[in-house]
Amino acid sequence: MRNREVIRRFTVEREGRAGNLCTNGKVIHSYNLVIGFNLSGNSYVIDYTSTGGHYKSQTTSTHVNSLKRTSGVKTITVEEWEHMFKGLVYDVSVLLHGHHRST
Repeated sequence: MRNREVIRRFTVEREGRAGNLCTNGKVIHSYNLVIGFNLSGNSYVIDYTSTGGHYKSQTTSTHVNSLKRTSGVKTITVEEWEHMFKGLVYDVSVLLHGHHRST
């Protein structure tokens, strides 16, 4: 599977994996970093790029930028993720799947 297929599958809440990009349909990871999530029928990408002020690696920036170019995916800042969405995503996961947040 290629990265673009993993991203497509993420936007329709399906599982997928290509190298260091993987999704369970609810969140998408670059390596072990959550770079996007689905919540209430919307797909979001967290801006871990140099322009977003939170550069991690070239590969992660490539994954994030591919998501940012995907129709219907909304971009949020790392701060929005940390302060607004992170708790919601993990709380919904616990309710739906019984998984607990790892620290």
